[in-house]
Amino acid sequence: FTRSTVVRTGNYRTVADSIRISQTAWLYDGPGIVEKTTHRVGLLTGLATKSSPRFSNTEAYQIVNYGIGGMYHPHHDAFEKPLWGPPNKNDPLELIGTGDRIATWMFYLNDVKVGGATVFPSINARVPVKKGSAAFWYNLLPSGENDQRVLHAGCPVVIGSKWIGNKWIREGGQMLQRPCDLNP
Repeated sequence: FTRSTVVRTGNYRTVADSIRISQTAWLYDGPGIVEKTTHRVGLLTGLATKSSPRFSNTEAYQIVNYGIGGMYHPHHDAFEKPLWGPPNKNDPLELIGTGDRIATWMFYLNDVKVGGATVFPSINARVPVKKGSAAFWYNLLPSGENDQRVLHAGCPVVIGSKWIGNKWIREGGQMLQRPCDLNP
């Protein structure tokens, strides 16, 4: 595990920042439980989640630990950057040419004694941390624009430790699963 980072708007570089206090590790799709879990996410969401070395519809699982005081200020998961251009080996974002993060699937891996809820201030919603549960939301509108309603935050952990797993699903491969809006 390493200190979690955020992606900076403008240059799209990943940096450590006090707006996010947590530790992160990456779990890549492969045979066994991870592959089965990714397949299940696809079945539940109706989105393509196939992963391969040349092209992937999803990112690796981001496993995150928020200790006491761990939190993440309000943010969007989508990059608000067109990623459909030709591959650029100098671009720091992982899946070049696979589109933006169309959706987020967040697994809650443990219970937290006090704090740690995921909140969506724009729609006045709160998802408590409950082991074995998950939250799902679309980051983009059918037009491909960022959905401002899904601005979300991780509340500070007061007592205990919060463990989550994020699976970000990319636009690439979703044309038949989630057609684009006819009125962009």
